[in-house]
Amino acid sequence: MKNVKNKRLFIALNLPAEMKQSVKIFLDGIKESIPGVVWAHPLTLHITLHFLGDTGPEQAEKIKMEMQNLSGKYHPMEFALSGRLNAFPAMNNPKILYLELKQSNGNSALSLQKILGKNLSQWIKIDKRPWHPHITIGRIKEPSVFRLPVTVPLMRSGGFAVESFDLMESRLYLAGARYTVVEKFKLSL
Repeated sequence: MKNVKNKRLFIALNLPAEMKQSVKIFLDGIKESIPGVVWAHPLTLHITLHFLGDTGPEQAEKIKMEMQNLSGKYHPMEFALSGRLNAFPAMNNPKILYLELKQSNGNSALSLQKILGKNLSQWIKIDKRPWHPHITIGRIKEPSVFRLPVTVPLMRSGGFAVESFDLMESRLYLAGARYTVVEKFKLSL
């Protein structure tokens, strides 16, 4: 009998290729001026709705069923970048750098995030902190050398739309995490 391993899963809104390219250009312009950061690879950029962590095959099937139940009940979601760089937990004690986002066609992303959280919390521990859409662009790995320049340029870019919410797998490697789509679920039919 084959031993089936658990997977590190999360639910995300994946960015379109054009937006990933825009963020790459922005990161290429600021990387050298901000030391102590491990920068996200542009192909991995996404908006996390829920990090689910180490998940067994039975839980993964339940997650897929919940996601399928919500598929087709939303419109495509449109986002705009505020252009600002920010950090979790705070700019004066950063662990994660991110770009701020705002949904430009309502707040269905927040609604989807809350409904998924409520439904999944029956069998998975869900983060209860307030959620807001953002794109993680880097992790502070050397706090002693991390410094933001006096002025950080704003990222200038148009908006973008996403048409699916995806169950993703995260695999950790020395060079960083790699993400693969386990299954896509359409926001609208």
